[in-house]
Amino acid sequence: MPLNYTNKISAFDEIEDSTLVQLVYVSTLTLGSRLNASIFDQVENHARNYNQQHGITGTLCYGNGHFLQCIEGEKAHVFELQQRIFADSRHKNIEVLLLQTIDNRS
Repeated sequence: MPLNYTNKISAFDEIEDSTLVQLVYVSTLTLGSRLNASIFDQVENHARNYNQQHGITGTLCYGNGHFLQCIEGEKAHVFELQQRIFADSRHKNIEVLLLQTIDNRS
């Protein structure tokens, strides 16, 4: 049985906040967000500023009404960002595809 989102996150409770982690998720844009032609630019600009301030790196992809994002950084910063992203009402059906500790950023 695959781990659900809560189990994947709670599995990292014992890991130190300064450990490098990689989080990959996919989500579906809401209908309202799909009608917004500049949604990707808005998200990308906000993400770029926030991520630079918090030492987060990664990739954001958009296509066919879906976001796919890979986020890398210290566990504490990645998990704080993950909570902000997952609470964002512009998308739904968020699924964590990968959550792992890493030695180096991709």
